[in-house]
Amino acid sequence: MNVRVSAKGVEMDAALQELAERRVRFGLGRFAPRLDKVRVRLEDVNGPRGGVDICCQVDVRLTGGGRLLAEDLDEDVRCALDRAVDKASRAVARQLERERGERAMTSTEGGGR
Repeated sequence: MNVRVSAKGVEMDAALQELAERRVRFGLGRFAPRLDKVRVRLEDVNGPRGGVDICCQVDVRLTGGGRLLAEDLDEDVRCALDRAVDKASRAVARQLERERGERAMTSTEGGGR
């Protein structure tokens, strides 16, 4: 699983880079064989005005062509990151479950002849 982290308006130091990568690998690691790449984007959407303004987007590319996007807003970059990765993990689990169900239905439809 290829993980890339980028930031716009958020100070990206080595510790934040490492935290983001570690959090993605922990939250999505169980799906690693089914994931092509994961891109994390951190952005300060309000700039110096403050408020709830850190947006974290987690863009997940599945092997086989699917794409899922999860995002969260918070004033704390770590909270936004944690919640966005959790949302992405749940979305990937739902998508893979859906695919499993579709495969099971197609294998039982033509098997009785």
